[in-house]
Amino acid sequence: MSSNKILVFTFLLLYTVREISCHGRLMVPPARNCMWRYGYPNPVNYDDNQLYCGGHAVMYGQNKGKCGVCGDGYHEQPKPNEPGGPYANGIVVRRYVPGQVIDVEVDVTTNHNGTFELKLCQNNDPAKAVTQDCFDKNPLPIVETNDPSSKSYSYTLPPGPPGTFTYKVRLPSDVSCTYCVIQWWWQVGNTWGDCPDGTSKVGCGPQETFVNCADVSIQPLAGRPPSRPTAQQDNPYQIYYRDYTKAGNPLTPLVVRDQVCVGTGTYETIPGINNWCQSNCMKYPPSCPADKCRANFNTQVDRQWQVKTRRKTKNRSLAPNPLVPKYLMDHFQENLIGIQPLINQGITGK
Repeated sequence: MSSNKILVFTFLLLYTVREISCHGRLMVPPARNCMWRYGYPNPVNYDDNQLYCGGHAVMYGQNKGKCGVCGDGYHEQPKPNEPGGPYANGIVVRRYVPGQVIDVEVDVTTNHNGTFELKLCQNNDPAKAVTQDCFDKNPLPIVETNDPSSKSYSYTLPPGPPGTFTYKVRLPSDVSCTYCVIQWWWQVGNTWGDCPDGTSKVGCGPQETFVNCADVSIQPLAGRPPSRPTAQQDNPYQIYYRDYTKAGNPLTPLVVRDQVCVGTGTYETIPGINNWCQSNCMKYPPSCPADKCRANFNTQVDRQWQVKTRRKTKNRSLAPNPLVPKYLMDHFQENLIGIQPLINQGITGK
């Protein structure tokens, strides 16, 4: 084999390996596959960053380039993230108004370039499957982005390390629904392929694709429209904690961002420790003892939390609750009235 052929083969092999490790998910608005990370009562999906249409080979080989509208393999029945599947339960995660500029937040656990697009389907029936034609009627334009290379409907993922990427899109002013579905579409740009001009390079040809769906409502407000966007956080299940690592010790929403959790230190060699850590750390709220488990990818979890069971009380007094660290309980006890609008029913025992 010539040296040139060896170089080309090595180059293609590297990009194939890179493609396998490319993953991401729509965090805001929270997609069906990852809403559990905010406390919503939806099943935990350990692979919520892997909704990639079954993978490159399945999508373009077996399914001829087709993908489920929410990221499942086109051939799957039932599709896990569509009606009839375990993650499509009609839970509305955000409530918006027509024409509102909304935040978009994407976790990319491995950055391999490409573009994000968001589309909206007006459905009004959680039990009804949506179609790609419905999504294609309402692509959501990007606004207020600092990325000059982005197109009007396409956000170009900047090169660099993995992380959380944020931008804004505008909802249609003429769409109102009690139940709409937002589709996030990420076509990565890390696979070698043929370009329309006859050349070949990375980013051309069929690319690995990730798709997520988030359930929202879009309803006009009674009376005068707001002068600024309404609050987008509408989650009665979320837990808040006081972050003593930041100035002013702000009350902070708990979001589970880790992707994997394994045994650490002297516990690494214990049989079954990785499964134990994964099941305990990757839930809401997590029980992830730092001396036993090591979680990975941008965690926002306070490791002092030793959460085991949810305890509810029938009155408004704050009986000891395993959901809440002591310093947070003390704050609630002192400031119960002022803090009440910010905390959920699970914390207050309401």
